[in-house]
Amino acid sequence: MWQFDIFKRENLIQGISDTSFGPIKKGNSKNIQAFFSFLGYKISLGQIVWAEQVFGNKVHVCQKEDSGKIIKGVDGLISNV
Repeated sequence: MWQFDIFKRENLIQGISDTSFGPIKKGNSKNIQAFFSFLGYKISLGQIVWAEQVFGNKVHVCQKEDSGKIIKGVDGLISNV
């Protein structure tokens, strides 16, 4: 697992998981909590927004209303909330 140093300075929750956490997908709450804990964050599972990851080039701008949803047809997510 690793994080981008440039984003650490900006107080962004970000990171790329590897197989050490097991599957990081909606419904695997134990693995999700372990991943966010490793990143140093405690988060409610209902706050997470998921990207479907279709191996394309679309990025979704997340709004508060997206909490807990899987956004179809995108690979990236960005938000200021």
